[in-house]
Amino acid sequence: MKGVRLLLAGAVVMAACAAACADGPPAALRVHVPRSVRAEGAALRLGDVAVLQSDDAALLAECQTIAMGRTPWSGERLVLERATLAARLATHGVKGDRIRFTGADQVVVTRAEAVTPAEAVAVAARAFLEQVRPAPAECRWRLLRSPDALVAPAGSQVALGAVLAPHHARGEAKVTVTVTADGQAVGSADVLFRLAYPHRRLVAARDIAPGEVIAPENTEVRLETADTPDPGDWSVPFGGTAVRAIAVGAEVLPGLVQSARAEVVVRRNEGVVMRLAGECFTVTAVGKALEDGRPGDRIRVQNVDSGRIVLAQVMHDGAVEPLMAER
Repeated sequence: MKGVRLLLAGAVVMAACAAACADGPPAALRVHVPRSVRAEGAALRLGDVAVLQSDDAALLAECQTIAMGRTPWSGERLVLERATLAARLATHGVKGDRIRFTGADQVVVTRAEAVTPAEAVAVAARAFLEQVRPAPAECRWRLLRSPDALVAPAGSQVALGAVLAPHHARGEAKVTVTVTADGQAVGSADVLFRLAYPHRRLVAARDIAPGEVIAPENTEVRLETADTPDPGDWSVPFGGTAVRAIAVGAEVLPGLVQSARAEVVVRRNEGVVMRLAGECFTVTAVGKALEDGRPGDRIRVQNVDSGRIVLAQVMHDGAVEPLMAER
């Protein structure tokens, strides 16, 4: 029985040795490949893109510094596969049978950067512009388009500066914002602004039907901004009538409103006073209106005494002023 136990123990030892021989000698270098890394500086080393482990301190130190090319540019992605890492190790005498890879099949390398968002660039530009060129009263500087974000190497001392750039468009201003890293300029962005003026709009507060009178009850004046100031003669067309239907919320534009006409002061076939005034004289006569007339209208009037028909302009008081005779 004792002999059987010894035989079994020997078999176990032999099996363990056989298994160890099948796996081969332990790896000299263990390489763990992450899915992605962010690298700093100008040049890439193997230790920047993978996690290396080895019991041989000298080998580990040498492999950490194996060159892997340049660091990606801003916004660039470099993809390094296991085969690429193995090839670089082989050029330094570390063959594939001495390496054990773990982790991802490839690593994506991007640049480690400190990013100043576009919003922060615009805020810095506006603050500078309002300090050196304040907007006129009641106006403001409006951002025309969002600028580019600014990037600087990670770990550096980042600062923003601004200057007024040459720009000749009327009512506009351009500010150049520069980002510095450790005191050295590494990028810039131009930020364009335009003056925004207060602008009044008359808007329908409810649906307005054709022929309806424009009044405070069915409209409202909204204060907004525009690239040009309001015309000096801007006025609310209250009292006018809608030419066609105006939907709620739509702007009541001049072309949609006709001026309210004055009341008729001269009726057809009624008697009128024909009055012609000069510097030192006034001549009056009795006439008969041949047409209805409002103040400012030109109508035909017949002189009752002579029977002649003349073209006359209707005055506000109901009298008419002869212009020319028809016959």
